[in-house]
Amino acid sequence: MFDMFGKTSPERHLLLINTAAMAQPEDLQAELEGLHLLLNSVDDIYHCALACEIADLNRYKKITSRAQVAAYLQPEASKPFVFVMNLN
Repeated sequence: MFDMFGKTSPERHLLLINTAAMAQPEDLQAELEGLHLLLNSVDDIYHCALACEIADLNRYKKITSRAQVAAYLQPEASKPFVFVMNLN
């Protein structure tokens, strides 16, 4: 599985819908490798913190600061009743 924090594994789950028929499996593999490189360049904790906010129901607070959101997104910071919400 893809580890957002350490990027240790190149495996990710991706649904690719393509209207053009690819003649060879190598074409599909090249397309997936290109998408993987593109996603690796934008998939990090900074961009995730930019697109999320934290709802801390223990303290009745909404956390929007990028640095604080990034701190809450670390695996060791996991607490009950603290939720990550996407801003989209």
